[in-house]
Amino acid sequence: MSYIGGLKNNKILLMKRVIIILITIAFIGCRDKKNANNVADTEVAIATLKAFYLSAYNDSVDNQEVLFKQYVSEQLLEKIEELSADMTLDYDPFIKGQDFFADVLNSTLKITPLENKNEYRCCFLLFGNTYEKETCVDFLLEKDKDGHFVISNILNDDILAGKRDIMPTSDDSYLGKILFRKKIDMNKDGIEDRFIVYDSGDDLFATIKIVLSDKGKEKIFFNNRIINNTITSGEGFRNISFENHFFTIEENTSTDPVQIKYTTFSIDYKTNEIFLYRVEVSNIFNNASDDFDIIRTQKDFGEISFEDYAS
Repeated sequence: MSYIGGLKNNKILLMKRVIIILITIAFIGCRDKKNANNVADTEVAIATLKAFYLSAYNDSVDNQEVLFKQYVSEQLLEKIEELSADMTLDYDPFIKGQDFFADVLNSTLKITPLENKNEYRCCFLLFGNTYEKETCVDFLLEKDKDGHFVISNILNDDILAGKRDIMPTSDDSYLGKILFRKKIDMNKDGIEDRFIVYDSGDDLFATIKIVLSDKGKEKIFFNNRIINNTITSGEGFRNISFENHFFTIEENTSTDPVQIKYTTFSIDYKTNEIFLYRVEVSNIFNNASDDFDIIRTQKDFGEISFEDYAS
C-alpha cells in the first residue's frame, strides 16, 4: 500500500508541476503580448505626432483647422479656442510661439516617450539659427472612439493647465493685461518666486514684475524698459525660460528679417539681487547662410541690475 500511495503522491506532485509550468507559460505569453502591444502603440503614437507636424505645419497648408480636428481632441481644441478668444492664450501652444520655418521645424523634430503611458515630448527648432534653443512640447495622447490616437492634452503649458489661476489676483491684475505668469523657486530657498509680465496698453514697454522670497519677506523688482510694447503683429514678447539661477526673456523684435532677442539675467543666491548676464540677438533670413548673431556679455556692458537695464 505504501508503494501505491507513493506513486499517487508522485503523480499529484507531477500534475502540480505541470500546472505551474502551464500557468507560467501563459503568464509570460500574456506579458509578451502586452509588451508587444505597448511597443506597437508607441510606434503608432510617434508616427501620429510626426504626421501632425508635417501636415499642419508646412508652407503650403491651407486647411490647418481641418487637420487640427483630425489630430487633436475636440475638448482640447475647444479649450484652446476659449482661451484664445480673449487673448489669454496669444500664441500657438503646439509650437510655443507664432512664427516658424516649416522645413526647419520638421527636419529637427525629435519625439521621445516620457515615463507615463501615452505621454511624449516633441522637441524642435523654429528657425534653425546657430544659438537657438530647442522648443519642447509635452503631449498626452489618447485613442478616440475609432481607436486612433489624438492629442488630448499639452502637459507643459501653464495656461492650458490652468496654473495661472494659482497666483492671487491681488498682485497681477492692477498693472494691466497679463502676458505671462510663472511660479518657480529661482533663488533655491524652498519657496516659490513669481514672475509676471503685463501689457498696460498705453505704455511703450510691457512691465515685468519679479517677486523673490527673502528670509520670510518678499523682495519685489520692476522693469518697464525691456520688452517693447509698440510693435506690429507677429512681433513682441514670446516667453521667459528658466535654467538654474538664470532666466531668459525671449521676444521677436522684427519679422523681416526675423529677429529674436534673448535677454538673460542671473540671480545671486546670497544677496537676492538680479543682474544682466547676456544679450543675444539672432537675425534669421530665408537664406540660412545670411544668418548672424550679435552677442554681448558682462565683459561688454559691466554690472547692470535688472531694474536699471533699458533695452
